[in-house]
Amino acid sequence: PLFVVGVIPAALGILCGSFFWLIMGLVMILAAGGDMIIVKEIDDLYSLQKDDVITFYTIVDGSRIINTHRIVEIKEEGGSRSYITRGDNNSVDDNLPVGASDIIGRWTGTKLGGIGGFFDYLQTKTGFFVCVIIPIALFFIFELYKFIMTLLEAKKEAAGEEQLDEEEIKRRAVEEYLAKQAAEKEAAEGTAEAAESAAEAASDAAESVAEAAGDAAEAAGDAAEAAAETAEAAEDSTAE
Repeated sequence: PLFVVGVIPAALGILCGSFFWLIMGLVMILAAGGDMIIVKEIDDLYSLQKDDVITFYTIVDGSRIINTHRIVEIKEEGGSRSYITRGDNNSVDDNLPVGASDIIGRWTGTKLGGIGGFFDYLQTKTGFFVCVIIPIALFFIFELYKFIMTLLEAKKEAAGEEQLDEEEIKRRAVEEYLAKQAAEKEAAEGTAEAAESAAEAASDAAESVAEAAGDAAEAAGDAAEAAAETAEAAEDSTAE
């Protein structure tokens, strides 16, 4: 794994300050006006050699800081290994040897120049306000805007659904009214047809009765004539 550590100005020397960030697995330590180098974690400390540049914890003026210096000597004592280091701008070795537990990593040879100046600016009130506070404020304003727009859109959709519901209720009421009117009209037409049929039937019955009465009267007349003729025939027979 790789992580980033800020180092001394220009060449390798005493690290100034210990301000750092931990961002997504990258350790960034600011050195005033310095460059930034890529440091790789060491799996095997015995792979370290003289002239390797390492980043490590050390004590300077009673404070524990992070330093980046070159190995000038390797010591073996009692089965343990320690490293004597020196800054390239220094003429003497560091006061304390570096133990295995103090080593952070070894410089890969990659250096990003001028980034330290940005972090120097970031540590000022103006830089922190411009580079941190304003972006965060803009981010929250944008998120608030998105939230408000989403809320308004949801309300708009709810209002539209409510309006559709009202229109659906009205449509159904009209349909029910029209259906009721059609049923009533159909029932009235049915009643009228039934009354007309009954009237026609009564008329037919009356005609039939009248015809039957006429036939009966005609039959009675015929019978009377026949009786008269019979009586007349009887009288003629008696006279003779």
